Amino acid sequence: MKTVLLAAAVLGTAAVLGVVAMTRAPTPATPAPAPSSANAQASNLPPGWAAGLDKEVPVPGGSVKPICLNLWEGAAPGQVAGAKPERDDGTGRIYGVSIPGVLVYLPAKEKLPASGAACVIECMGGSYDHLTRLVGADNTVPVLVPKGIAVVSLKYRLKPVSTNVEQDAVTDGRRAIRFVRAHAKDWGIDPAKVGLMGWSAGGNLILSLSTHLQKDGAGDPAAQDPVERESCRPDFVTLLSPWPNGKKIDAYPATKEGKGMPPAFIGSARDDTTAPFAFAQAIKTSWEAVGGKVEFYEIATGNHGAFELLTGTAKDWPDRWLPWMEKNGMWKNAQ
Repeated sequence: MKTVLLAAAVLGTAAVLGVVAMTRAPTPATPAPAPSSANAQASNLPPGWAAGLDKEVPVPGGSVKPICLNLWEGAAPGQVAGAKPERDDGTGRIYGVSIPGVLVYLPAKEKLPASGAACVIECMGGSYDHLTRLVGADNTVPVLVPKGIAVVSLKYRLKPVSTNVEQDAVTDGRRAIRFVRAHAKDWGIDPAKVGLMGWSAGGNLILSLSTHLQKDGAGDPAAQDPVERESCRPDFVTLLSPWPNGKKIDAYPATKEGKGMPPAFIGSARDDTTAPFAFAQAIKTSWEAVGGKVEFYEIATGNHGAFELLTGTAKDWPDRWLPWMEKNGMWKNAQ
């Protein structure tokens, strides 16, 4: 394994653990202490990544620069060979992802609980043909990282070139959960507090992953790859404007087997014409029918962008989400 650990900037009170650019990343790596901003260097992203995905994100008191990593050593399962590099269309939308990876935004050390931070793996929307606002995890980094919550922005595969994009995206989501747990000690994360959050198609990815787990997503203790020894079951999920991808709720069967469905926070606008309110309600009904715990945030107007943090009519959703996280034992308000 060849690992290149590059510098991260520290501004004000925000501290970042480091920036790692990997072309091969099968095992957890310990980020080095961050240098001063005067010595910070630009990161070399893994081959095939769009430029700029490692840029710093402003947070109160400073900024955070992500650790950018591929999810697999070599090719991912089912990865199409010879694909063109992904690209940013100039508006922050990323197209043509064929190499799955993560952008990891870590809280300052003083914000980390002694038992480890909660981690939210965030899945962007974009109809499975692009990723919207991948950098900064759809504007959640400035809100959640100062609260001591680690944020991971998932760069999952898209069409083209994927020929089974929902399956590939779910495979990437499962790997991301395992990957975070494998790195949990090094990143100051509690492996029992790793969940998923997604908008639109990202919500569809989470719905599909949560309802198609095998044996609760248990890892293989005999796996040669240490990442695959970890569980891929999310400890909590958040679906904002969940998109059905042309399917009915029957395609996503909830179950009470094993640990059952993870606690879910679901947000939907009644006037959403892209991800119908009735579908979000059907998810709630399906999960509650098997004993799942659901917090349902309904809003009258705002259409498909209702839960966008900067402009949505329900942009205050973190004010409901954070108490829900605390109620479920996933986070504790230190203020």
